[in-house]
Amino acid sequence: MEISEKIIECPSCRSRMIKKNGRWSNGKQNYRCKPYGRQFVESSQEWHVTESDKQSITERISLNGICRVVKISSSWLQNYLKELYANLPDDLHATVALPDQEAWLDDRMDEEIIRLKVKKKLSFDRSGRSFQARGNPHGRTA
Repeated sequence: MEISEKIIECPSCRSRMIKKNGRWSNGKQNYRCKPYGRQFVESSQEWHVTESDKQSITERISLNGICRVVKISSSWLQNYLKELYANLPDDLHATVALPDQEAWLDDRMDEEIIRLKVKKKLSFDRSGRSFQARGNPHGRTA
């Protein structure tokens, strides 16, 4: 029976001067490159983020939620978002215009008056029976 020796190289500098450097919590052997100082796992899985995963990143999901669902690290995600932000044009051709303040306030006032009228009509006593807002709450006459 022949035992073959694995040749392990640093993924960054391709140096073969490496040293065992403990184990990960999942049991995989950890190595450290002597000249470069980089730590790595021999049989690390190559993973790639698909285009659909990148599309979901641009949706309104929390960063931790994206990392959990797509199974990526938060540092990768933050670097990707920085890259997206850096590639944006300086001028997004957006115009900022404030609404007509008087018309806006009139609309809000009308909405508030309607809300108060509805609230006044739907006032209830503690037993659940409706009563008039003014006058005797129990409907009794004196």
